[in-house]
Amino acid sequence: MKSLVTLALCATIPIAFGGAPAPSHPATRAATPSPTPGGVQISTGNYKGAYMLDQSFAPVFGDQTIDLAPGIHDFVVERFGGGAFQFNVSREGTVTSVSNAPAAAPSQSPPGLRLNTKTVRVDPGQYGILGGVYELDTHRHEYLIDGTPINWLSEPKNYELIPDLVFVFSNGVRYAVDGHAGWFTFLVNKEGGVDLDPESEVMANGGPNGLTLKTACVQITSSDPHPFHVGASDKVYQVFDKLKIPVIPGLLSCIRWNEGYIGFFTPIPGTSEHGIVSVGPAKYNWKLVDCAPIPSTSPTPHP
Repeated sequence: MKSLVTLALCATIPIAFGGAPAPSHPATRAATPSPTPGGVQISTGNYKGAYMLDQSFAPVFGDQTIDLAPGIHDFVVERFGGGAFQFNVSREGTVTSVSNAPAAAPSQSPPGLRLNTKTVRVDPGQYGILGGVYELDTHRHEYLIDGTPINWLSEPKNYELIPDLVFVFSNGVRYAVDGHAGWFTFLVNKEGGVDLDPESEVMANGGPNGLTLKTACVQITSSDPHPFHVGASDKVYQVFDKLKIPVIPGLLSCIRWNEGYIGFFTPIPGTSEHGIVSVGPAKYNWKLVDCAPIPSTSPTPHP
């Protein structure tokens, strides 16, 4: 794959919830008085992720009472295909129907919409053991303390997710370059298992037991001694270390400096296994390697 060299700060491109570029002024539905006092209740149950209504790009969380006009409305977890369903609000302010029965149902007390959930396990496997990080797009808010990003997850986690909807897994590299991106989508099926399309199967395994990531490792060399990060991890690397850095095959990754320079690469076994990345004034050679530990070359001490 042809390398792309970019100078940018990792945080300079705002990405709105749902993976779409954030508009300067997010579109929101005009406020409409509720047909009944108190509005329509959205009961999220065990679902702790974010969601949006209609054309709004502003995520909300947890149970909400919202003024909705009579008619059909969109409930959205991701603005990718399959990440939304519709529900109908009557003139009396009740939810009368839902287009996706596995995902949600009308509730009578309080009148509104009740979400259904299934427990889905996300297991980063060796990728997490070796220090790779990840997030679910809908649960990004869980990785903040007072609005400040903290280390993302490296360990397995059980999520309560909405069945029959598409969710987005991310390695934290919120870019798309040369047809590759730092995320992929997966479907939580009606039984609570995970279904993947053929493209996503390069990156992970699905099935009834949840989502399990695949792991590859890259070795990075350079004549430049400047410390750097790989992907979204805050771990600092230097080229004189014997580096075997975990990545998810098929997902866009990057080498970046704290000064804001960044260069991208996408490791794919059998397709894109080595390359050169320019990061500011430095050039880095990367190649896919076996993830087994690199044997020490230190002299064996005499007894």
